[in-house]
Amino acid sequence: MSAHRRLLYGRLGADIRRCGCWAHVRRKFHEGIQAVPQEEQLTCASQKGLEYCDRLFALERDYTKLTLEERRVKRLEQSKAITDALFAWGLPPCPSQIGPRKVTALCP
Repeated sequence: MSAHRRLLYGRLGADIRRCGCWAHVRRKFHEGIQAVPQEEQLTCASQKGLEYCDRLFALERDYTKLTLEERRVKRLEQSKAITDALFAWGLPPCPSQIGPRKVTALCP
């Protein structure tokens, strides 16, 4: 479940898994890019993270006309490889380990 109301998290049953929001992850990478001098922006680590997110968003645009089941299959076939690569590249395995300022720190 993805929710913006953190107060709800404590009320979720044990069988419901919390997830993060890709738009928020992408925004933190964008903020990280903006935090470094312009001449370093294209080569900082946050730029690579932003590129992973943009690839995921492009796939989601391609999936808009698919049924829910077709989307699920495409996500497993295509999106999962990108998210696996993103996490292997440098994000912690659990979204709860990403604090509000930690992604910004990826740029030198």
